[in-house]
Amino acid sequence: MVYATTDDITVSVDIQYQPQYSVPHSAEFLFAYHIHIINNSSQEIQILARHWFIADGPVQKREVKGEGIVGEQPVLAPGEQHAYVSFCNLAHPFGSMQGVFYASRITDGYVIEIEVPLFTMILPQLLS
Repeated sequence: MVYATTDDITVSVDIQYQPQYSVPHSAEFLFAYHIHIINNSSQEIQILARHWFIADGPVQKREVKGEGIVGEQPVLAPGEQHAYVSFCNLAHPFGSMQGVFYASRITDGYVIEIEVPLFTMILPQLLS
């Protein structure tokens, strides 16, 4: 699991390879990533959007931008948490992701870029 904290908002990521949804001989590798956001700040925030940078193998790169996270724009009061699971499909048995969540402070509308730490996705067999 990896963590990053920005303005007292912590994002943690846990990754799991999904062999039941992967087809290695067809270069299809599916990874689930579990995101946990904890608002330790004194301000209520709303997650507005995400921006991902994905490395698929040694050369392929792509970006993903969009509103919300998995179709939601959650509001987190001080001390509250939000968790969700999403997926990344790779054409290689390894890759990485990192990015930012854009959140607005409810009191003044100030937009914060919350770091999502770099995390790697790797076929477990490559680790042994």
